[in-house]
Amino acid sequence: MTPYQENLDTADPQCPALKMLPFYFIFNEWHSQTTSEKTRTVFKKQAEQGKFLGSFAPYGFDKDPKDKYKLIIDPYAAGIVKRIFDMRLQKISLRAIARKLNADGIISSSGYQAQKRGVENKQARISQWSPETVKMVLENPAYCGDIANGKKSTASYKTQKVIRKPFEEWVIVKDMHEPIVSREDWEKCQAMRDGNRIRSTSANYVAPFSGLLRCLDCGYHMSRTNSQYKISSGERKYVYGFNCGTRLKKGLTACESHYITEKCLHKLVIADIRDKAGEILQDENAVRERFYAIKANSSGVQLSTDKKALKKINKRLSELDKLLQAAFEKSVLGGGSSDMFTALAQKYEAEKLELTKQAQDLTLSIENQGRTENDVDTFIALMKKYSDITELDRATVVELIDHITVSASSINPREVVIYYNLMGNV
Repeated sequence: MTPYQENLDTADPQCPALKMLPFYFIFNEWHSQTTSEKTRTVFKKQAEQGKFLGSFAPYGFDKDPKDKYKLIIDPYAAGIVKRIFDMRLQKISLRAIARKLNADGIISSSGYQAQKRGVENKQARISQWSPETVKMVLENPAYCGDIANGKKSTASYKTQKVIRKPFEEWVIVKDMHEPIVSREDWEKCQAMRDGNRIRSTSANYVAPFSGLLRCLDCGYHMSRTNSQYKISSGERKYVYGFNCGTRLKKGLTACESHYITEKCLHKLVIADIRDKAGEILQDENAVRERFYAIKANSSGVQLSTDKKALKKINKRLSELDKLLQAAFEKSVLGGGSSDMFTALAQKYEAEKLELTKQAQDLTLSIENQGRTENDVDTFIALMKKYSDITELDRATVVELIDHITVSASSINPREVVIYYNLMGNV
């Protein structure tokens, strides 16, 4: 309803519709708000059903011609997405990944999508990969098979200003389409978002230990350095090493020197890998049991105890259901007091609520223990693969090692602790 439909004449003070004008405004405001709420409700329901609601499919996908709410893989772009994740899993920096894609002549995601739509978009056509674009690819749950809706919203129906919502508020529904990367690899890349500082040279070379070393005293990442000297022939030689980033950034008094040469690290890490692989080859069962114990102690999980506790709780929950049923039959069907049933029901339901919460916690703990066993088996298989290792490259280091801590140079002997992927410090 609008004032115009009611023949409103603002020039005539006696116009009857003029007296109704405030009510027209209130009604229109209410109508707009109600329509907005209904629209949001519809979109929320579709989001919770795992329907893809975007105008365009994410890079690496197409909309299914048979169902516009479903995604199917675009083979070419999916290959580039897989390559991006593979590089990131090698702990290559976002900037280095972008540089590599541009150097190889890979058209940017926006340029590729404009090309697919047949749009003559000069800006999209000439744009290149950037660290921000690479970051958006790595953080999109679509690539592990999930649909994420509700990433953006508006403050209200009165404004069109778009607000990007935090990740915690996204509506994510898992396993809605074929993934491009495994969920494990996707989660590993998410874990790296706020992690190590990785540096690459202008030639896109990433040192094997870049971003993996931490100062044992201040906890800051260690930075790669180099020094040079001349030998008798006049040739320049370079010595690469690492030192505490706090000291290098804030000055000599900020933290002690933790300098260690890259050559020394290579020798230490190779020796440690060969040593652990040798133990496994000599007595795999004994090592497996020791690793199980290490993982159990580090996570606080005791599988047998948890399973017994869960079994006891499930038995009690079953008893409570029977007690509730018996109380209902006695009080309601048997002509007993309804007040008595209400009191018993409240008591049993409170106990059920508490036990259900305990059962959920125990189930999660047991699942974590199951992953612990898988982690140990995977780690042992990895170490056996490198039993004869003599050289280290970036791919090998990031496959095996999470990070390394280095003590101060003044400590004798130096303390260098290797934290392996899946296992930690073993």
